[in-house]
Amino acid sequence: NRFFITDEKLDFTLVAVEETSADEAKLSDFDFLPLLPHKGKILVGEHVSIIQHPSGAPKMVANRENKVQDIFDDFIHYETDTQPGSSGSAVFNDEWMVIALHHSGVPDPKDSTKYIANEGIRIS
Repeated sequence: NRFFITDEKLDFTLVAVEETSADEAKLSDFDFLPLLPHKGKILVGEHVSIIQHPSGAPKMVANRENKVQDIFDDFIHYETDTQPGSSGSAVFNDEWMVIALHHSGVPDPKDSTKYIANEGIRIS
């Protein structure tokens, strides 16, 4: 059985993996982040945090001094200090629930060399 789903618009891919890797590491030995389906986990003005590994670098945390600017059907915009290569990082609310999957920066419509927000793909 194989599971593979991708969505170009929402910029994500999910792939099922075997319980045990080729080097005998068991998936159940690692923690995971539950993706809760209910809405209302974040509101405009509330804080978010992102744990990221930009471009494969060591872990960096953008912790709490970041606010949600807007919420759309599929996306959330927030102020957060991220680096290139951080796409795919989990975006957390103050209760450490995953609310979005970090996707990209939002360019300033008046100056494409500047960014006015970051964008995450909503988890619920």
